Formats: sequence, structure tokens, C-alpha cells
Amino acid sequence: MKINFLKLLGYWFLCLSVSVLFLNFQPVLAQEITYQKLKKTKFIVSRDEADKLRDSFAQTINESDVRILTPINQEFSLVIPAIALNQPVFKNIDPGNEQNFTPLLQKGVAHAWGSSLPGEGETIFLFGHSSVFSLDSGEREAVFYLLEKLEPGDQVNIFYHNQRYTYQVEAKEIINPEEVSILQSGGEEKLILQTCWPALTQLKRLVITAVPV
Repeated sequence: MKINFLKLLGYWFLCLSVSVLFLNFQPVLAQEITYQKLKKTKFIVSRDEADKLRDSFAQTINESDVRILTPINQEFSLVIPAIALNQPVFKNIDPGNEQNFTPLLQKGVAHAWGSSLPGEGETIFLFGHSSVFSLDSGEREAVFYLLEKLEPGDQVNIFYHNQRYTYQVEAKEIINPEEVSILQSGGEEKLILQTCWPALTQLKRLVITAVPV
């Protein structure tokens, strides 16, 4: 009887472990599945772009292949057509205060306190989750997981105070958490997007650098 109880307890712990792993990997798996579907659609951020696209590829693109991403928040949001990202941005968040930014990153992207804002000519620093070790899994916790799919030339848009600012991906790199040289502006505006990497770890940081178009 004792042996059966121990076996039952072992099975219970095994099921619990599998459930916890699933809950943690679920946002990542969902993002990968979504990305495979996204590749069949062309995402743009304005009606003018849609019209130009159809004029240029009239013979190869259908109405159903094009979708317009309307900014989720005109006051401050981030829109990246290549990965269909459309998220609100929370302004002036301390990146050193995890207790403060953790609940916000379950709802969108954070703008780092002390970094510049669109149009100010300095470095704009935005950060978000690639994934989260949490039983309280939210649908937006892995919003930056697909950043690694971006390539030089991809478009990144910030909507701030009802104005659109357009940037183009210039570089993608993996750095150590303590590296802060990326925040130096050199007197020119640039956009930095950062998330933890690999997913489900905090070992490194994935950094996307984009410059104004």
C-alpha cells in the first residue's frame, strides 16, 4: 500500500511539472504558431500604403492578403508590420524596478524612464517580455518574442501624441545584460527594442536597433 501511495505521489508531481512547463511554454508556442500564419498576410499601417501595395502588385496580391494595423493607442503605441505587433507603450517606466514594470509588461511594452521620446533626437529605449516564468499566464506576456524574426530593413512605427514616427531596422544583436553602450545616442535619434533571450531565460538580451526613416 505504501509503494502504491509513493507511485501515486510521483505521478502527481510528474503531472504538476508537465502542467507548469506547458503554462510557461504556451505563450512562446502560441507566438510561433501565430507567426507561421502571419507570413501569409501583408500587414501595413495606413490605407495609403495598402493602395500603393495593390497598385504595385495588382497581379499577385489579393484584397484578403492585406491587413491594416490600426494603432491600439494613438497616444503611445508600437506597431511593427513584419510581426503584426500592435501594443500600447507605457511611458517613463524604471527598468531597474521589476516590481513596478512586471504588471505593465503583461499589458504591453515599456518606455524606459530617462530615455528619449520620438522626435527628440536621442535614444528611445523600449523593453518587453519575450516570455515569463509564471503560472499567471497572460496573452501579452510574450509580446516581444517575435523580435528575433525582424531583419534589417523592416519597418517599425511609433505612434506618439497622435503622430506617426517611422523607423527602419538597422541591426539585430545578442548582448550581455550589463552592456549599456547601446543606450548612447551620439547625438542622433535611434530606437532600441530589447527583450530577454533565449526565451524563458534571462541569460542574454536581444536588441533591435532602428533609425528614423
